[in-house]
Amino acid sequence: MAPAETVQIPFLTAAEALTPKLSYTEERPKDVVTFVPDDKAFLRHTKVVQYNASRLEDKWFSSGDEFIVDFGGHRTGYLSFYLDAQGENVDCPARLRLTFGEVPGDVVEDFYPSKSWISTSWFPHEEAKIDELPGQVNIPRRHAFRYVRVQVLEVSSKFKICFRKIKCYAVTSACKKVAPVEGCDFNLIDTVGLRTLRDCMQTVFEDGPRRDRRLWLGDLRLQALVNYVTFQNNDLVKRCLYLFAGLRMDQKVMASLYERPEPRVSGDYILDYELLFVVTLLEYVEATNDISTGRELFGICQNILERNHQEYIKDGIFQMKPGVWYFIDWHDDLDRFASMQAVFVIAFKAAQSLANKLDIGVDYTEDIRLLSEGSLALYDEDKGIFLSNGQISWASQAWMGLAHVLPQEQHVRAIQIAMQNPNAIRANTPYCYHYVLEALFKNGARDACLALAKDYFGGMVDRGADTYWEAYREDDSTFSPYDDHHNNSFCHAWSCTVSWFLRL
Repeated sequence: MAPAETVQIPFLTAAEALTPKLSYTEERPKDVVTFVPDDKAFLRHTKVVQYNASRLEDKWFSSGDEFIVDFGGHRTGYLSFYLDAQGENVDCPARLRLTFGEVPGDVVEDFYPSKSWISTSWFPHEEAKIDELPGQVNIPRRHAFRYVRVQVLEVSSKFKICFRKIKCYAVTSACKKVAPVEGCDFNLIDTVGLRTLRDCMQTVFEDGPRRDRRLWLGDLRLQALVNYVTFQNNDLVKRCLYLFAGLRMDQKVMASLYERPEPRVSGDYILDYELLFVVTLLEYVEATNDISTGRELFGICQNILERNHQEYIKDGIFQMKPGVWYFIDWHDDLDRFASMQAVFVIAFKAAQSLANKLDIGVDYTEDIRLLSEGSLALYDEDKGIFLSNGQISWASQAWMGLAHVLPQEQHVRAIQIAMQNPNAIRANTPYCYHYVLEALFKNGARDACLALAKDYFGGMVDRGADTYWEAYREDDSTFSPYDDHHNNSFCHAWSCTVSWFLRL
């Protein structure tokens, strides 16, 4: 292998220089609504419109009163309103509870008790005490929502309050207007994809504007692909690449990072995500022809490959190690060995393509050959699929398909065989579904790719999504990787890529 170069560039300074300007749009709620339990509805509730939201200007509320406003679509932004008061005497603060909902369950179901293994501080509610009435109220925390439930927890018996000029200042760095693709089959599916990416595009590509509100490397690759063919804020991709480059720990590109109060990594390291940094940089250079950035960051790619090859590869075969996070999908039963073998092939091939494009004299031909041979050793010719320690999974076929170690038609057949096997480990999230779709597409099965996309993402839309969800099972609306669906993100970056496939 070629030795990794030592790169000393003020990456964080470069990233800060690329901080995007955000655009703000004033949005008003459409209706005041209520929800009734509905066992036949996928999201467990049916919306009932009570009256137009403009009529709130004429309604006065006392302790115990409440209402839910519907903005008519998902927003990421800041809520504000003018809180009027009338009565004998405004003799105490108004105590309010505000709950911000991406889906109906957020505003009508109890959050507690919770079994979530991640912090419940992400639950989208807060209390506010308003001392000066009447007066303007601006909620300082940015929220992601379609619905807002407003509960008047307490005012005195001497006055009532009225909510006037309720609005959301929706915020995004996706400033370019993009029309959905034409055609009745995919127009709405694409609209939801565009809205999902729009609301995740802030000063970085956030994984979800509700939770975690940070930059994840695996999500970045998928968001960037959609961005290149839609909003084209390519400097935002560049900024994210520089942030990852500047915040390495022990030379490793970490899995996620925070921006505020100052840029810092989260401490999470995911091996497949780090390898995808190489792929993400290649795709950025291909989309923008920014040779300078490619050259500045190529040394990091070399380091990623050299270091991980030495640690994880023996005789062309990936070696699983305990205590290392291999993501691939949220699935407890998934064996990740074959997928990780394929990710190494993909990363080395991407590095070779990038080096050729940048005219950098490195040669990974032998590494690619040995890794590909190691991948082929996992292929069962009789069954026509790749086995991962004996397990059949959609993920193994997808990642091997992107490694292109067999002719295209064999990769397509392997994916289809796995999908038809009732005992195979299915894709569990839109993230893994993306790689199944991408493998089909890049092996020449465009029609099969779009049919699956229509079934999966269209199914989400049919079941009530106006932005794509982090986790989705067609038969379980409460599925959650965190053991509590209330801590799921219902506008999630890795789920937007149907809008990429539709434009290829």
